[in-house]
Amino acid sequence: MKKIKCFPTENQRVLHMLSGGRDSFLAAAFLAEQGYKLELITFDNGHIDGIDRVSMVATCLKERYPEKIISYINPAKMGMTFHGYMMKDWYRKSKEREALFPELQSYQAHCLSCRTAMYVHAIAYCVAHNVPFLSEGARKHQGFFVELPEMKERYEQLCLQNGIQLLWPVYELESDMARKRFLDERELPTKTLEPQCYLGCPLHNALTAEERRDLSRYYDIDLLPQLQKDIESLIPVKKSIGVPAAGTTVEMVGQDREEPEPLWRNQM
Repeated sequence: MKKIKCFPTENQRVLHMLSGGRDSFLAAAFLAEQGYKLELITFDNGHIDGIDRVSMVATCLKERYPEKIISYINPAKMGMTFHGYMMKDWYRKSKEREALFPELQSYQAHCLSCRTAMYVHAIAYCVAHNVPFLSEGARKHQGFFVELPEMKERYEQLCLQNGIQLLWPVYELESDMARKRFLDERELPTKTLEPQCYLGCPLHNALTAEERRDLSRYYDIDLLPQLQKDIESLIPVKKSIGVPAAGTTVEMVGQDREEPEPLWRNQM
């Protein structure tokens, strides 16, 4: 495990996973107010509609915190990594699956594999560019497994193994009304046009202890053994993605762009 360096928050760089929803929006605002300099990244799993709309959220953040938002990458593709994580279970015979994970909820396993792939790419980016902090907008109150304490601890451990500190700016926020008030007080929009993931499903019921146990086992057995290897293989790839120096303009780095364009020149 790599040793974590302790930094004051002022002007420290953090890679923030910006989904376009209000939780990650507010989390970014909190981080900027604490003094961090944010490098925003939006991941594309290949099944998302409207991902370009996240640029409107990034623009709002840049206008509100002009000295704190230093770069924006959209989209950062990780769909095939996600696909690879699901393949082992897709090819597993039903009897074997029943023996290993009798209470596994498939729709939660999809989300778990996807979020884990995002973390693998984000950690590799942080290591490649010496970014000491990673953050996201998870809220325990939402109830999805990827946001419950079991995965919070596991993602923190994965980050620590790579010398990165994971931040959770809105994790304990329970009230949607409080979120709305916090955004409004900062003169930020209280609603966003959040992209739609076609694989995402509403939480059917609160997860039982047995379901949470099997989702944890699914991560530990199917995903965890390959994560560090994948991170290390992605580090040289992420080094090819340039980061502007502190104080320079925010840039949109697209997959099909020959040159990045300033974010605020994009059509809203």
